[in-house]
Amino acid sequence: MERQRERERLREAVVWWESEYGRITEEELAEAEAERQEIERRHAERERRAESSGVRATAAGGGP
Repeated sequence: MERQRERERLREAVVWWESEYGRITEEELAEAEAERQEIERRHAERERRAESSGVRATAAGGGP
């Protein structure tokens, strides 16, 4: 149920964004996806480093 609400809020945000700034191009979408993947890669790497050192990374900054 919560995921459905999140998707609906995202749809509303996209509709607003496109009404203000125009449709997102394929190039912009590809750039955003590459950035998202890089963020996820960095996050996973931070988690691996924290686990190997015995320190749990925090959501706010990656460590104590």
